[in-house]
Amino acid sequence: MDNSLQKIKSPSRLTRKGLVLKLILGSRGLTLRFSPVLILILGGLFVLGWNRVQATEEAARQGYQTKVQELELQNKRMKASLAFKEREKQQMLTLAAAKTQELMDELESRDREMAQIWKVVGKKKPGTRRRTALTGARGVQASSPIELKLRYHELRSQVNGGEADIAKLKVEARKYRAELERRARLAALNATPSMWPVRGGISSGFGWRVHPIYGYGRMHSGLDITAGYGAPIRATGAGRVIQSGYYGGYGNCVIIDHGNGLTTLYGHCSELAVGQGAFVKKGQTIGYVGSTGASTGPHLHYEVAVNGSQVDPSSYLNGQDPLDSAAKL
Repeated sequence: MDNSLQKIKSPSRLTRKGLVLKLILGSRGLTLRFSPVLILILGGLFVLGWNRVQATEEAARQGYQTKVQELELQNKRMKASLAFKEREKQQMLTLAAAKTQELMDELESRDREMAQIWKVVGKKKPGTRRRTALTGARGVQASSPIELKLRYHELRSQVNGGEADIAKLKVEARKYRAELERRARLAALNATPSMWPVRGGISSGFGWRVHPIYGYGRMHSGLDITAGYGAPIRATGAGRVIQSGYYGGYGNCVIIDHGNGLTTLYGHCSELAVGQGAFVKKGQTIGYVGSTGASTGPHLHYEVAVNGSQVDPSSYLNGQDPLDSAAKL
């Protein structure tokens, strides 16, 4: 009993309070004793460290989120920039394709203009302009800006070359037109009955007169030109013979169609030198003076008709002397 009280009241036993941690290593044990203050300090340090770790992790997490947001924003900006550049590229390609198509249209227009000029010039159009694979198809879509640039420069050179060709053709066309007009004037002059058909003098003019055979007044529709029997009769203008043979009171007669509604008649011939349907030149011999038909002696009855109506042949002789006119044949 006394021993028990001594153990309880022992000072050494009373001062050894606190948390006891006993570790057993092998056959011997290790006893660790922690005071409450130390436990509180260690707990506070642990909580403080844990909070700091949490704060560090939160800051790192927020930093990562901020970085991710920045990267996402940068990515969106890059995508927007790429989309803008793609649109810009497509716009440039569309513009280049439109320019190319415009050049092709201009080139085709100049080809048509050249073809029309060739028709005017009256010559056969040369071979079709050579086109490469880049310029051969109308409305073809380019696959790259380089291809469009090549096509543009090629078409530009072709258009410039076409302009030079057209300028030369226009000069040639003007010369050709002038030549055609000159030939047309010459042809018109050549076809116009403007010379005397035979050497001689006028014995009866155009207009009303008393017919020497029938004895009554009637219209004399031409000129009677006296000439020796068998004298050559010349065509007063180029044309086609539409009558060659006996023609009632005109006797042996030749009628020539000179075009533009003009015809001439040569009557009372002794002989005819051309047949119907023949083309004669101005000044060509078409017959010989005679007295066939209703005639009182050798002479040539000469008529000029415009659209079927007889007119005074004197207006087509330009005041020429019949001898001088015939002498030039």
